[in-house]
Amino acid sequence: MGAYVLGVTDSYALPESVTKSVTVLSADSLTITAAADDTTAPMVLLPYAERVSPNRYRTDFSFFLKGVKDKKELESKIDLFKQAVKVDLPENRQNFVEELRGKINPLVENKAVCVFQIPPYKTELLQLIARDPILQKHSLKAEEYHIIVPKKSLAAFRNRLGEFGYLLT
Repeated sequence: MGAYVLGVTDSYALPESVTKSVTVLSADSLTITAAADDTTAPMVLLPYAERVSPNRYRTDFSFFLKGVKDKKELESKIDLFKQAVKVDLPENRQNFVEELRGKINPLVENKAVCVFQIPPYKTELLQLIARDPILQKHSLKAEEYHIIVPKKSLAAFRNRLGEFGYLLT
């Protein structure tokens, strides 16, 4: 590169590899071993795994997902990891990646129900919902003073509350 910069030569060939980094992915665990003299391994591997010894790294779901906000960021991180280790992923790592993908948005929002929270100081309303058989038929009790009302039962639930002088809008 010096000869090129000084004009001694007309071309510059990039070196094949800046580092002779060699990483070994365990087929039995989520550990990575780097060459003992590899000084670039920490920079390359620390976004994906924690260092457990001078040349060993391990990861888990929470560590790998650290800083990931959505599926697109996860896919980007997986791609960068594959580029960083420069080896084909063993089966256990492929399974790990698939499980990571399954951990993004694991809950499904149920738009077929309405969730309401009854203020704990509204004891008369709490007792009414707990004791009235029609209100019980159209709702489910949940934790922390929440009730779940299926949208198909919402009109009947609303009407029954109206019979007791409550207005649910």
